[in-house]
Amino acid sequence: NISEDEVEARLKKYDKKRADYYNSNTNKKWGDISSYDMCLDSGKLGYEMCAEIIADTVKLSREK
Repeated sequence: NISEDEVEARLKKYDKKRADYYNSNTNKKWGDISSYDMCLDSGKLGYEMCAEIIADTVKLSREK
């Protein structure tokens, strides 16, 4: 029962907290592409496709 603006404000607040925690507890910077092995857009691909891509990638990496 909160407004859309309030939802957006809360999301930004929590994202900032998460980034601050990550930055202060790792030797990496939140959002830096070099910190990720893989990045998938589940909004475009969907959860099922993302799960398939991840599973296939794990399977292929174990075969090497």
